[in-house]
Amino acid sequence: MLRVMCYVLRTMFSTPHNILLLTIAACVAAITIFLCWDVLHRGRHPQPLQSDERRQNILKKTEETIDVIKQKVHESTTYLVLLGEVLKKVMDVAHNFGERRREAKEEREAEEECEDCEPSEKKKSRKAKIEVE
Repeated sequence: MLRVMCYVLRTMFSTPHNILLLTIAACVAAITIFLCWDVLHRGRHPQPLQSDERRQNILKKTEETIDVIKQKVHESTTYLVLLGEVLKKVMDVAHNFGERRREAKEEREAEEECEDCEPSEKKKSRKAKIEVE
């Protein structure tokens, strides 16, 4: 039996890898013992009620902060909707302005093509365009 134990001890410390594994095992055992002692200690000596009041205050402040953030987000979405409507109106005005410019350009081109026409025909072509619209 003694020979077996001597052989085991000699082979356990023969490589650095084995030493590392033994060190890890010892650390795990120490942590386990400490955690068990901590659980027993906390079970025997409960914390005072002041920490409960402190937790309640922290929770209350957190809830208030969340409510403020919700209000800010709600208000900003309202502003975003209004901003979207304003942008829509601006785009409509820009689109109408572009259409008017195209129509004016087409009208000038039509007048240039119709230089050989009589002035009364020019007026008729303008009136015809207005009636078509």
